[in-house]
Amino acid sequence: MTKNEKKLAKKKLLQKNFYYFVLQVFRTVRPGETLIAGLYLEALCFQLQRLSNQDGARAVINMPPRTLKSIATSVALSAWYLGHNPSKRVVVVCYNNELSKELGRLFRMVVESKWYQEIFPAMKIHPGANTSIEILTTEMGSRKAISVKGSATGFGADLIIIDDITKAADVASETERERRKTFYDQTLYPRLNNKKTGKIICISQRLHEDDICGYLLSKGA
Repeated sequence: MTKNEKKLAKKKLLQKNFYYFVLQVFRTVRPGETLIAGLYLEALCFQLQRLSNQDGARAVINMPPRTLKSIATSVALSAWYLGHNPSKRVVVVCYNNELSKELGRLFRMVVESKWYQEIFPAMKIHPGANTSIEILTTEMGSRKAISVKGSATGFGADLIIIDDITKAADVASETERERRKTFYDQTLYPRLNNKKTGKIICISQRLHEDDICGYLLSKGA
């Protein structure tokens, strides 16, 4: 196989296989670090790729800390989804603004990288529309980062990623748990552009039987 043929094969692999895409994302946002990729990561990536292609997908995925769940979903999945659908709108929700901004920074590192632009040339950030919490694509798609205390009014979403929106210190509080449920029902869910085709993925560690994951599972949301 020639050098050009190897390059083309890698490009096609990254376009079609989310697991290898995530590995490349990790190398981009964590240069110099070693990833010990267990079978769980392959299983996670398989499910996320499947869900990204499924109309009306609803999923709750439970994982402990330090298992790459934020990089795989909030960073890689939003980049992958917009790479294939640059006119779509993605909303990523975290528990505070600082984490939302940090994950947004990592997302921009990925979509502005040379390798990403080579495999998804149609996915480009609109000039002047690149902030710490939102980017707009040249196809009028977007990725918006919010927190549970932030505003979600005035925009819609085709994919909502809920990324560990409750801190361990807050989950024992019934008030905080109820606040997350209200936030989902009154703020997040209504943001879907189409309730039948829009996708919602909640990924989090389980800390309480009545946390946001338990709530979503109980209502079949």
